[in-house]
Amino acid sequence: MDFQTLEKEVFNIVCLAGCEMTKAILADLDQKLHDTRNKKMLRDKGKKKTTIKTMYGDVEFKRYFYINENGEGVYLLDQEIGLDQKVGLFSANVAEMVVEACGRMSFADAAEYISEHTGRDISKVGCWNVFQQIAAQVKEEELIEKENNTPEVLFEEADGVWVNTQDKKKKAGSMEIKMATIYEGWDADEPNKLKKKTLIGGYVKADDLRDKVETVKEKLYDTDKVQTVIINGDGAGWIDNVEEGPAVRQLDFFHIQKYINRFIKDKGIRGRIRRALRAKKPGRVLEVIEMYINSIDGQDDKAVADARRLYSYLNRGNEILCWKDRIKVPDPPAGTVYKRGGIQESQNTMIAARMKHGKKRWSVQGGCHMAKLLCVMKNGLLGKLIQKIDSRIPEVTAPDPVKFFSVDNLKKVGKGSKYVDVFAASVPALGSATGSLSELMRGIVSGSGFSMM
Repeated sequence: MDFQTLEKEVFNIVCLAGCEMTKAILADLDQKLHDTRNKKMLRDKGKKKTTIKTMYGDVEFKRYFYINENGEGVYLLDQEIGLDQKVGLFSANVAEMVVEACGRMSFADAAEYISEHTGRDISKVGCWNVFQQIAAQVKEEELIEKENNTPEVLFEEADGVWVNTQDKKKKAGSMEIKMATIYEGWDADEPNKLKKKTLIGGYVKADDLRDKVETVKEKLYDTDKVQTVIINGDGAGWIDNVEEGPAVRQLDFFHIQKYINRFIKDKGIRGRIRRALRAKKPGRVLEVIEMYINSIDGQDDKAVADARRLYSYLNRGNEILCWKDRIKVPDPPAGTVYKRGGIQESQNTMIAARMKHGKKRWSVQGGCHMAKLLCVMKNGLLGKLIQKIDSRIPEVTAPDPVKFFSVDNLKKVGKGSKYVDVFAASVPALGSATGSLSELMRGIVSGSGFSMM
């Protein structure tokens, strides 16, 4: 037997042991709750079976069921450890792993990854179901915690990502996932790192996104103390409506350069437009484009139409200039620097990578759910979200050593025809405060005389 086989067999044995240990701990806790309950208020109606899907396998066990004074059914154990029927009794660790995997790869690949790297099997449909049910409960404003200090200057950016859709009749279409980012500036020590960044997004109307942005800002800051809000956008009409109050708006520099290259093929004219921009003369920019249109009018209809589109795009007055060239703001706090802006494209890469590339198509609901959870993950709030909707096994006093495999049974391990013959062995980790994993394994090997075939 090679080491790779040994490693897999030992991993499966430990997973089986973990399931039995968890089952014993839950049984001990359930019994204590049963013995200490108010017997007049909670009548014992026997035990009922359930299963928790953990990282090391399915833990199947029975717990006491009660009828309270109102005639309602109650599981004290479920209440004590916060079991959540809404996500199929997946443990918090498994639920978090599923969401993280589904946010990086397809549901099928996520199922394969989890099945290979944990002691449990999960299907593509299982991953999809957990992901969708968790996403349906996301409320960004409930996850946000107020910052200690409110900045005098706040940055906002917005942009959209178009993704392919498909309805129930398999009719193809597309939808725009609208994204917005709130941040306080850039880290002075890490030039590419944003200070206190929060992403908000989904398949929503512009007004709904604006309401979300305002709600999140009010949760984060004392908005009355914010003196200046600087908004960077690509010129789309809905972005202008993201900020509810007065703000300093600027046209995104990346998009300015992009459209100059797209709509003006004459390199000399492109150079003159850029020089006018560097000279901070928006009026001169429009003059150069207008003179170019007049010079080619009647000669190249497409070039004229393209130049007029660029003229219309850049006809935003001082908004085509950097905010730094137009207003004065207070000095940034220590450790923070202020720059031009233009970070939304890079923030959108997570949406594009997971939802846009390849031949992916999304339902409206599924696409919205994916966008919301990607934002939660990017904001570092997934763990907090999972705690709100799922269960965690509490620390409880360990019971006496238990017998966790029957001497008469062969336990199948992994796939194929390999079996591990595990005879009745105690679990030192449960019976002793000093019990360790190595002692547990020695107990399994020396105490049971197991064999592998």
